[in-house]
Amino acid sequence: MGLGAPREVFDEYLARGMDCDPHDLGLHTRAVQYLAQKWYGSHAEMFDFAESAAAAAPKGSLLRGLPLQAVTEYALEHEAGIDRGPIAWSRIEALVEAGLELSAAYGPGDRRAAGFRNHLALALIRCERHHEALEIFRLIGADARTFPWAYLGDAREVFLLLRKGVRVQVSRSTPYFGGSSPSAVAQVPSETLDPGTTATVPTAAAMALAVVRAPMREVREAVLITGTTMRLAPAPRGTTLVETAPSADPPARRKGMRRTLLGEGELPRLARAFSRGETWPVLVVAKEGADYTLRLYRDGRELTAHAWWTDPAEMPTQEEAAKRAAALAACYSVADHRPLTAALRGTGAPLQHVGETFTLLGLPPLPAGFGDRPEPLADMRGAQVVARRSLFGAIKETLASDDSAQRGGELPPLS
Repeated sequence: MGLGAPREVFDEYLARGMDCDPHDLGLHTRAVQYLAQKWYGSHAEMFDFAESAAAAAPKGSLLRGLPLQAVTEYALEHEAGIDRGPIAWSRIEALVEAGLELSAAYGPGDRRAAGFRNHLALALIRCERHHEALEIFRLIGADARTFPWAYLGDAREVFLLLRKGVRVQVSRSTPYFGGSSPSAVAQVPSETLDPGTTATVPTAAAMALAVVRAPMREVREAVLITGTTMRLAPAPRGTTLVETAPSADPPARRKGMRRTLLGEGELPRLARAFSRGETWPVLVVAKEGADYTLRLYRDGRELTAHAWWTDPAEMPTQEEAAKRAAALAACYSVADHRPLTAALRGTGAPLQHVGETFTLLGLPPLPAGFGDRPEPLADMRGAQVVARRSLFGAIKETLASDDSAQRGGELPPLS
């Protein structure tokens, strides 16, 4: 391959190797490379060879995973989805299904299966099948291989980044608190329906804002893998403000007026997701009706939560408030949590008590308009939108951004 020898030489060497061992994995792996379009073959020839070799291999043979290498080579040049390239998408999906079946024949952590499982994980990510990809990462364990990850950059870093991204995607698709938010819909009598029937109508959803104790560049890279359109704005004291920005989605991706304006109250779940693996805290404040809630996250875990209710009867006990204040104080290096305890027990003016809590934690004040209208960051100076994208596209952009930073300049956008 390196010498660019004539095709007749390749055919001769391949035939001699097949005579020695018709199911040798190394031989077939090199042949797939040679037959790839980037070298001396074509996509069609590469897939035909890989599928033929897999079909002829004994059941359970590692050679059955050879087509997954062809899928990797193809994915480097063509986007996922129907009609995105010369190979039928149904053919790609069938090879992924065969790879899952082959993986099931090997136990967790089996080093023999690690080679094709690494390719299978990437293929599942490309197919947006994140739950299955997460299971394959679990089966791989720490046995990351150089390929396919080295195609995208430093193999170890790419493997870890994509594994984290898959976890975030699975977390994001898991219903918050195990089910739909009670505020998302309400069952009310319908005057236009028969008596006794009900209709599901949207109710006021939470307006939420996340305050991240980290520079905007770090936060931007973290939120990329959520696959959600978000708006970031720089704030004083080394913090970044984050909100969901569904109104910035292309029209085809919007799902109704409520989704467009209010974002379905996703931010708490997203904060849990994009904080995973990070050292900085994320504080999410949300308004729902006349009430305000506060949730503290770090490394994907909710450390504490508090609500200010307009009803004085809902005031927490001294012990409850002190416990929550202690968690907040520890996270923001506040020596004395007692003033925080008093702020958390405040009643009658929820927004005022939120402001007091922010001041005591050394955080900037809430932006103008928060609680009165959705997406208050839209008018802030320096605000940036991180557009919704696929996990694979987000990872590529993150890696390109890292490479740009190392070189000290900007790279052109990835195609």
